[in-house]
Amino acid sequence: MAATIGNSSVSSRPSVLKIGALFTVDSVIGRSAKPGIMAAIEDVNANKSILPGVKLEVILHDTNCSGFLGTVEGENTPGNPGSVER
Repeated sequence: MAATIGNSSVSSRPSVLKIGALFTVDSVIGRSAKPGIMAAIEDVNANKSILPGVKLEVILHDTNCSGFLGTVEGENTPGNPGSVER
């Protein structure tokens, strides 16, 4: 989708789309989920017809089995309103 400004066309799509994942990396689920997430992102980025002109990236945070840490990490993920950029 593009908007026309003057004689120029400006895309309303971001060039990078970041998705977040919060889970315990060193667990049975985490050891399965992380490679699956990374493979899915690689597949989407390799197929230019899925998200043309957009690159998917992942922001992965290890919650270490802590609901509190997961909440804090989710709130501090760059792009969230009020997040602290790291």
